[in-house]
Amino acid sequence: MTVNEIASMNALKENEYYYLKEGDVIQEGDEVEVSSNFNDPPRWEKTKCAGQKAPDPAYISHRKYRRLIPCTTHST
Repeated sequence: MTVNEIASMNALKENEYYYLKEGDVIQEGDEVEVSSNFNDPPRWEKTKCAGQKAPDPAYISHRKYRRLIPCTTHST
């Protein structure tokens, strides 16, 4: 799989997540972006620091965190 294919797959998933803002409390199950370089495609892993506050994602040196938005379906 090429880097562009990975980036495209990640772009399709972007709408499924809430990206934590500065001061949001990190919860169990949240994901942290752990890419090696700032220009690499994002690589996400489960966080190990639940309970801490998220840093300001606007700074490139800070980690970025996201939370899966629960899927809601309407019953018929």
